[in-house]
Amino acid sequence: MTRQPKSGFSLFLTVVISMLYSSLTLGCNPFETVVHHFFNIAKIYRPPGQESKIREFIHTFATQNGFYTYMDKVGNLYVDLKGTGAFEHLNTKSRTRKTFPDTPKIGIQVHLDMVHEPNDPSLFKNGITLERTGKWIKTKDEVTNNGADNGIGVASALRLLSNPPNNMPPIRLIFTIQEETDMKGARNIPPKALKSLQAVFNLDSIKYGVLCCGAMGDQIYTISHSKFAGRTLSKKVYQTITLKISGLKGGHSGLESASNRANGIKVLLSTFSRLVTSFGTSDIWFINASSSAPQKIGTIPNTFELTFAVPKKISIDQTTAKNVLTQHIAQTYRGETRTDITVKFSIEPALKKKLTGQSWQEAVKIFEHLDEQIPMYIVENNKAYPNSVQTTVNMSYFKMSPVTGMTLMVMTRSFEAQSITKYRNTLDRSFNAQNNFSIKTSEVLPPWKPSDTPWLLPLISKLSDINYTSELVTAGLETAMLKQIAPHLELVSMGPNLKDIHSPQERIDLTSLEKFTYDLERILIAVGAHLHGAKDRIVEDSKGRR
Repeated sequence: MTRQPKSGFSLFLTVVISMLYSSLTLGCNPFETVVHHFFNIAKIYRPPGQESKIREFIHTFATQNGFYTYMDKVGNLYVDLKGTGAFEHLNTKSRTRKTFPDTPKIGIQVHLDMVHEPNDPSLFKNGITLERTGKWIKTKDEVTNNGADNGIGVASALRLLSNPPNNMPPIRLIFTIQEETDMKGARNIPPKALKSLQAVFNLDSIKYGVLCCGAMGDQIYTISHSKFAGRTLSKKVYQTITLKISGLKGGHSGLESASNRANGIKVLLSTFSRLVTSFGTSDIWFINASSSAPQKIGTIPNTFELTFAVPKKISIDQTTAKNVLTQHIAQTYRGETRTDITVKFSIEPALKKKLTGQSWQEAVKIFEHLDEQIPMYIVENNKAYPNSVQTTVNMSYFKMSPVTGMTLMVMTRSFEAQSITKYRNTLDRSFNAQNNFSIKTSEVLPPWKPSDTPWLLPLISKLSDINYTSELVTAGLETAMLKQIAPHLELVSMGPNLKDIHSPQERIDLTSLEKFTYDLERILIAVGAHLHGAKDRIVEDSKGRR
């Protein structure tokens, strides 16, 4: 492996502490080992495209414990774990091989990066402050998310490295990059890294007791409008009003698609007309509107900001405007239960420079067209899987002004490729007929259709003490890429219960995490026994470790 640049004393200290802890807890509580690793990696800055520190941490931790590591050209990291107990004889003896050994038949895949919500690097540079309270792990004061997606998967993989079961088959850990943006890591895994594997467990699911064997594909559309009729506003006559709403729940657009949470963009589009008419004047000029820049297109925007100009002599009734917004949210979005939603006005009583304004009536026409033509969240329900939706739509990013035009990013998710195509055709019909609108497709992720698993799911279903169902969940998205690279693989995605992903309320259910830790151990042992012809006694000996 090509070593990454040294990442500083604090990272070195984190590695040392982890190794000391691992040596003390080896053979002790696996669940507490997972929790320990999760708290440790929370200290490491790891947004998409900046995974070098977390990768270096894992590489150092693995190599100093005597494990093989590899890094491919794009920056994915691979660690080959040795078999223990009844599987120890399968270990590759050579420690100098620079290519992938053929021994592992089981893979575990997780992604290194995490979404930062809010998208403010200063809140994450020094690590995330976690707290363990009751049955949850969450961030202190819920100012930021905690990185459970996919930090808990990384921690679960590291547990197998530092505190392996007594009888564990050889396993290849696959740590990918940039899942939260363009899935660059999963798209570029070299086929040789998957060639010897027969089963891969993706630990990026969010629902305990479910084996996810299918996931939504997605497509991102950028809808643009290039020209607006504007007017130069006099500094002597007009003042500007900036309105900002924040404190919405936000979250993961796919996972929370059935929660009916408020989307800041949708709130803006559907209330703008009522807002401006409450001011009691028609002399209103739209200046700009924007949601926060997205780090992850699949996140529900939880803020928006709007600026408009009115004559200086007009006094804005801020209370009425705030009530328009908050009442609309309360009446429309049943999933929006937070009490700290805030609406702030900032007034600049005199323009500092000449501004270009757009007639508010013209802005309303565009807003209402977008609001009507782009539905939110569930578009189709899945008939085959009653607990799953079929297709969802999320407005992800919005920016509009008379000077720069408009940019709206929309993500469609679906378990069926034809549904994605169908919605694209709907957008084409809705906007191509309108002057100066254009649509660009920027990304396509194929759906992961329910996998054909002739032996893996039946094997897991026969294990006593484990009761899992098979469902479609909007998780484990990288599995679609793995299946394209290696069609022979049997794949499932699994994990503990995670709540409010990609939001400051993101949290991990400790009860399900403890159960998941032991379930994963038992499943890996059973699959190893099946693939390597080990005795059934090994599987039975792994029972009852909760």
